[in-house]
Amino acid sequence: MKVFLQNLLDYSHFYNLKLIEIFSDTENSKRLSEKSKILLSHILNASSVWNSRILGIPNRLGVWEIFEAEELRKLEDQNYLETQKILKDRKLNEVIAYKNTKGDYYERTIGDIIFHTLNHATYHRGQIASEFRKSGLEPIVSDYIFYRETTFDY
Repeated sequence: MKVFLQNLLDYSHFYNLKLIEIFSDTENSKRLSEKSKILLSHILNASSVWNSRILGIPNRLGVWEIFEAEELRKLEDQNYLETQKILKDRKLNEVIAYKNTKGDYYERTIGDIIFHTLNHATYHRGQIASEFRKSGLEPIVSDYIFYRETTFDY
C-alpha cells in the first residue's frame, strides 16, 4: 500500500508542479480566474495542514490562504518531501488524533489521511480544469492513467 500511495503522491506532485508552471507564466496568469488561484493554494495549504497533524506540529497555514506562484512551488516541494518522509518512516495504520478547523475531534489512520489529501487534490485540480476552460485556457490532461502511460516504462 505504501508503494501505491507513493505512486499517487508522485502523480499529484507532478501535476501540482505543472499547474504552478502555468500560474507562473505571466501571459497565462493574466487569464486565470481568481477561483483557480484560490483552489491551487487551497490544495497545497490543506496538504500542509494534514502533514502538520500527522507530524504533531502546529499548523503553519490556514486552508484558504492565497499564495503567489513562487511561494506555491516552495510549499509544494515542502509538502512532497514531508509526505514522502511520513510514508517512509511511519506505519499507515497508525492512528492520528486531531481537531479539524472547526475544533471537532477525530481519529484517523495515516493511510486514510494521506489518501484523503491526494484525493482532495485531484478533486480540486478538476475544478481548476473547469476554471481554465471558462478563462479560455486549455486544461492540462491530468488523468492518473495518462500520467502512468507517459511517465513509466513497464
